[in-house]
Amino acid sequence: MLFNFSEELRRDYRLDFGGIDAVLEDFENFITGRFSVSVFCRALQCFCECVLIAMECGNENEPDRRISVWVRCTEEGSRFSVQDERGFRGVREPRSDENSILSRIRGLGFFLIKKLANRVKIVENKNMIICDIY
Repeated sequence: MLFNFSEELRRDYRLDFGGIDAVLEDFENFITGRFSVSVFCRALQCFCECVLIAMECGNENEPDRRISVWVRCTEEGSRFSVQDERGFRGVREPRSDENSILSRIRGLGFFLIKKLANRVKIVENKNMIICDIY
């Protein structure tokens, strides 16, 4: 199957009932078959973590808030951004002490994103996180 690597996925989602399923399904459908299994799995997990951070830290789980998603695929990999309405407040890298990281139950999203993506950038003035995975 040949893919048009100049295609983009650009949508806004309300994260009320069914909204989270829609954003994840759209992303998965958009990248399916474009990359190796390793890149696909890393991109999907990283994207899920970005959406969860946008919901929980940015939009504070308010169902009437929206997130915006942009995805672009190249032959090498994927670049995507997730933008919320309020900003990624409270998002920070956990301490580098491996024992403290592994003992945490919550708050590992940004740690996982940094481990899964080849490049991560938080654009605070636009409430956006951008990831490159290849």
